[in-house]
Amino acid sequence: LFKNVTVPVIENASEASPIGELIKQTYRNLLFVVQNSEYNLAALVISTFLIIYALDSLVYEHHLASSYQINEEGCGAELLLRLASIPFLVSLLPRFLFTQNVQVCSCALAAIGLFFILGLVIKRCSNCLKYEYHLHPSDPKFKDLITLPTFQNRRLIISRWWSKIRQPNLFGEILIHTAFLLTLAYKFDLASFIGIIAILAYLIYRSVGINRKNALKYESSWARYVATIKYNLLPRVY
Repeated sequence: LFKNVTVPVIENASEASPIGELIKQTYRNLLFVVQNSEYNLAALVISTFLIIYALDSLVYEHHLASSYQINEEGCGAELLLRLASIPFLVSLLPRFLFTQNVQVCSCALAAIGLFFILGLVIKRCSNCLKYEYHLHPSDPKFKDLITLPTFQNRRLIISRWWSKIRQPNLFGEILIHTAFLLTLAYKFDLASFIGIIAILAYLIYRSVGINRKNALKYESSWARYVATIKYNLLPRVY
C-alpha cells in the first residue's frame, strides 16, 4: 500500500490565515490529493482485502482454540510451515499487480470484493458458532441448535452454518482465495497463480484429512453424521 500510492505535494497554508480560510484550504488540499494521487486500483483493492483478512485472523485468533488442528494435531511442522509460507504466497498477487501496473475493471473488482466478503462472513460466522458452543454449550442462545451426539461424549453441530456442508469454515477460506484468481484473467502471472493454487490445494487437503481422521475417531457416529450432512465443501458437488 505504501509503495502503491503516490501523493502529490501541496503548498502549506499561511500561518496567519484565519480559521475559516484554513478550513477551506484544507478541504481544497484534500480534494487536490484525491484527484491527483497516482495508484494502481487493483493492487490497492487486493492489498486492502489481504490486510482485512490478516486483521480478522488476528482479532479472532482465540477461535483457534476450538479448531481441529489445535485440539487434535497440536503445533507441529505442518502448522509452522503453513504460518511461515502463507504470508509470502498471498503477497505474490498484489506485488505482481503493482509492479506490472495491471489494470482491472471496476466490475471485476466489485465481484472480487463480493466473493471476498461472502467467504470471510462464512468462515468467521461458522468458526464463531463452533467456538462459542464448545465454550458454553448450555448457553440459552444454543437451545435451538441441533447437534449429533457421539460415543466420545462430543456433539457435532448439524444446523445453522454447519447444516449444509461439513467444513463451512474451509469453504469460506477457499472462496476468499478463489476470488483473487479473477485478476489473473487480465494478465497472467505463473508465480501468483501457483501461490493461490498452493493455498487452495492445502485447504482441500486439510478437508480430506479432517474427514478421514474423524471417521477413524468417531466410527459409527461419523457415519451417521456423514449420512446427515452429505457434502464436504460444496453442496451437491463435493
